[in-house]
Amino acid sequence: MRIINVTDLTGEAFEAYGEVVVPARITTRVDRVARLENKRDHAEPNLFMVTTTTTSVPHRFDKMESHPDSSQTFLPFAATPILIAVALPGPDGQPNLSTLKGFLASGAGFSYRAGVWHLPLASLGEPVAAAGFMYEDGTPRDCVWADVEPVTLVRD
Repeated sequence: MRIINVTDLTGEAFEAYGEVVVPARITTRVDRVARLENKRDHAEPNLFMVTTTTTSVPHRFDKMESHPDSSQTFLPFAATPILIAVALPGPDGQPNLSTLKGFLASGAGFSYRAGVWHLPLASLGEPVAAAGFMYEDGTPRDCVWADVEPVTLVRD
């Protein structure tokens, strides 16, 4: 079984997988805080609301999801930590577990790039409401799943 240590979410550490959206004290508008990707001309934007499931660390999983044709962005409405595990797609499109990393996002939003494999949205302790955004067309490629060798996320 693979064991991955979870670290705090930072823009630099998450760069290969997407962007971190950190709320900042701003006096003007800040544009393009995340790259929104849509690889299907006919897919429509979907701004949605979701509530996380809850989990704890250590957290064991053996499935990951991906959105091959759309980025997926989450903006949580609370600072409760959200558990993230991400992996880049391999040459066959399946999760490349050699690129697997685990993070905790506390008070920050995040945006997965199109095709990045990740866990379903889960928070530590209590459910968290979040706004989400992605492009969808109602076909199975909106969300695909893959079985992976069991992985356990731990925290020092």
